[in-house]
Amino acid sequence: MNISEFINIFNTEIVYKNILTTELNCNLYDGIRYLYPGMSTIISSNNVFCTIYAGDYSCFESLYPILQSKNTNTLFVLFNSADEISIDKVKEIRSNVLILSISEKNFFNRIANLNKQKHLQISAEEICSKFWDTVIANKTDNKSDTAEKAMLLPHRLGNYMAIFVVRYFQNESQSGNEDGKTLDERTIKKILFSISQLFPDMNVFYYRKTQEFIIIHTQSQKDKWDGVYPQFEFDYGMLSEMLEHYHLHAGISNSSRAIEHLYTLYFNARSVLDISEKMGLKPKYNNIYPHLENSCFQLIDLAFESYIKHVGHSNIVYLTHPAVWTLMIHDFQNHTDLLDVLYSYITHNCNVTETAKDMFFHRNTILNKLNRIKELTALKLDDNRLLYNLFLSCNIVMYYRDYVGNIMK
Repeated sequence: MNISEFINIFNTEIVYKNILTTELNCNLYDGIRYLYPGMSTIISSNNVFCTIYAGDYSCFESLYPILQSKNTNTLFVLFNSADEISIDKVKEIRSNVLILSISEKNFFNRIANLNKQKHLQISAEEICSKFWDTVIANKTDNKSDTAEKAMLLPHRLGNYMAIFVVRYFQNESQSGNEDGKTLDERTIKKILFSISQLFPDMNVFYYRKTQEFIIIHTQSQKDKWDGVYPQFEFDYGMLSEMLEHYHLHAGISNSSRAIEHLYTLYFNARSVLDISEKMGLKPKYNNIYPHLENSCFQLIDLAFESYIKHVGHSNIVYLTHPAVWTLMIHDFQNHTDLLDVLYSYITHNCNVTETAKDMFFHRNTILNKLNRIKELTALKLDDNRLLYNLFLSCNIVMYYRDYVGNIMK
């Protein structure tokens, strides 16, 4: 589609046009961008790839200095601002200009209809997937390119961004069937529809390269906290029900304002989901694994990889308190649960009653088990530094027992 074809769409709404060339070919995927006021820093970058800028007069004002120096391979469309525009000022810029008397909504409806007529419409999933290709390829190398392509997403990103990774258990087939085939299109659409109902203003898509549903969750305000962990602005209960219905699980990253760190958020959500699934960790909400709840195991996992590279073996007993390994071996040989009791006891601030509730035991049973732990290890469970060491050691041993053991089976 060249400029003449584009202009013909808006014949009756044209207030002014100054077309310096008709050779511009427009790709409707990366050729049309709606500019919000204040985005001039992005547009002035060296890697601008769009061919059509569309915005109201406030956009024009903020971009006026840039547009004066632009070459004629761009088209700037002003809409819904005929009474405000100074034609003399518009004539000073060196770009193709089209001024329309049309509302923002009607402008983009017209473009959407054109897409259908030309059979060039690209689905929201394709747009999001192309953007995600950029995120994975760039990681932290190219902030401006990621920010530019984010402008093309179906939903504008907010100030704070988080990544939700939704998928089946890794030890289950992707289809949930024994044949191990990938998800069929009907199931993908059903799941996408269900997720989109819960997140109507978010970019939701199925990323086929990794067979994961991705939610780019954004909000204008920083996360609220429940006293321990951050809480995003969505209904955790409804998401949990939907995930259970489809036998899915979701890993949720923390939030960030840095668009160049979207891959980091994705990596964190994915990693904590991997580890939590294989370790059988119980989240606060069924099937939802926030990163902060189990981020300690991701840290251990990263340290474990480095440890193997440095020492040449995977025996991490040397990183832990020996009493914890004593309990693990005792549990294995005698089919007891003393290590889990110790971990729960430390986690619940050495409160016997809370530990009993957590372990579903009578209070006296917990007391007996704690006495047995003291007999086997000679530990004095009233030293804060020791308790911290034991807590970290418990996490390392549980990681080795429940994660490394599972992935090596």
